[in-house]
Amino acid sequence: MTLSKKIRAARGMLEKLRAILENEGEMNWIRGIDAALASLQNLEQEQAYVEVRSIYGTMLGGNGTFSDFYIQRENFEEQNRANQNLDEVRDSLWQLFESEDTNH
Repeated sequence: MTLSKKIRAARGMLEKLRAILENEGEMNWIRGIDAALASLQNLEQEQAYVEVRSIYGTMLGGNGTFSDFYIQRENFEEQNRANQNLDEVRDSLWQLFESEDTNH
């Protein structure tokens, strides 16, 4: 996958994450997502990709991080569906960042 395609994919997934967090009223982790999106706007492609990967990686490292965030619902089935969607986007984004097949 080319670098520009990876950046477009990352932007799309970050925007999905932002929409999920905003819909849930989450105001902490959304700042990291906003910082990652801003770096994609303001930096050259290669530098932007490295920066957004670093920001997102920092959000996931250790206990009490974005990887521990989950959506709460009164209805358990609704909660499972909401968290499955959240996890799919988070996992896809991390898989994108972990893949090293970047062709310029």
